[in-house]
Amino acid sequence: MPKAELQFQADMTKERVKQLFTAAFSSKYEIVDKAMIIMTDFAIKKSGWTGIAIRYVAKPDAQKAFLEYNAFVPSVGLRFLANGLLPIIILGLTSWKTMTAEVKEFIESNPELKVLSRK
Repeated sequence: MPKAELQFQADMTKERVKQLFTAAFSSKYEIVDKAMIIMTDFAIKKSGWTGIAIRYVAKPDAQKAFLEYNAFVPSVGLRFLANGLLPIIILGLTSWKTMTAEVKEFIESNPELKVLSRK
């Protein structure tokens, strides 16, 4: 799962992160409150086949925060159909790769997120 290390900001919350992503992506993609997978805050959904799950983790003691994001199949039904290597490879080389690159670019270029490094 790609991860961006951010400077900790007391006023940056999961809700604020979602607002930033909504402002940037809602005209092109659907923003889903619960990503339908464990340990995520929200998702950006292009279709039943293509989405990016987002998780914000703040660590005030370390003065750091992390933004994790990962491609996934938003539709539970389609997840069962795609339970093989070939669909995952095809999605990974096409629409997932494009959306992941868009999210990465947004995270790195948004001044409110204050990226320290990415992993």
